[in-house]
Amino acid sequence: MKLDAPISHLDLLVCRNTLMYFSLATQTYTLSRFYFALKDEGTLFLGRAETPFTRSSLFAPVHLKHRLFSKVPIAIRHTQLRRINTKVHREFQELEVDLNQSELVYQELHRSLEELEAMNEEFHSCYEELEIANEELKTLNDEIPVSISILQQFKDNFQKQDKGCKQLFIFNTINSCGLTDGSGHH
Repeated sequence: MKLDAPISHLDLLVCRNTLMYFSLATQTYTLSRFYFALKDEGTLFLGRAETPFTRSSLFAPVHLKHRLFSKVPIAIRHTQLRRINTKVHREFQELEVDLNQSELVYQELHRSLEELEAMNEEFHSCYEELEIANEELKTLNDEIPVSISILQQFKDNFQKQDKGCKQLFIFNTINSCGLTDGSGHH
């Protein structure tokens, strides 16, 4: 049937429970051939199994219960196709707008990601600097008791020297004032 020469000018075309055995592409092709074969006022008679395949824009139901369909005139098909084309065009434009908005959102997200990566690198660098500073503070903290011990020794030595210096000062002051009896006693 698919390879047969097209027939034309038919008033009635009967195809009962046959299309269901064909692939969807073959069914669509066969319906287009049926459309060409019928006169403008011709009728297509299908079986129950073919009803779902009649949702084509080529045929309109005349009596759905009896599975009778008429050929949709070319002028109406052109109007339908224009409506469909307009609807598809409008939906395409909406999709294009959505795509453009999605692209803008993607670019903004990409910029944000780059900023976050830069911030992450900066954070990592600061973290490393803090780790180094923390190690230095630990070393200094470990040195504090030693430094306190050394300072305590200096303080003790200073106090001993200071006491000795005070005694020497007093002794020199007493000697310079002549307050001694010559033996170094006052």
